Amino acid sequence: MIKETRMTTTNEPSDLWMTRFLRESEQKKKQLIREARKNNDIPLMNSISFYLAQRDQQHLIG
Repeated sequence: MIKETRMTTTNEPSDLWMTRFLRESEQKKKQLIREARKNNDIPLMNSISFYLAQRDQQHLIG
């Protein structure tokens, strides 16, 4: 199987971008979200939305 490597607005493969995103502070996450919206990066915004939805449900498994 060939793994798709899509470049993002930061010219990083999307899997690396998301790893970096997850490790950032909340303030930096907001900045990265603004950049993705500005660049109309729909797939990246979908990934971010999925992560944020999962994070919002974290209290249910704790």
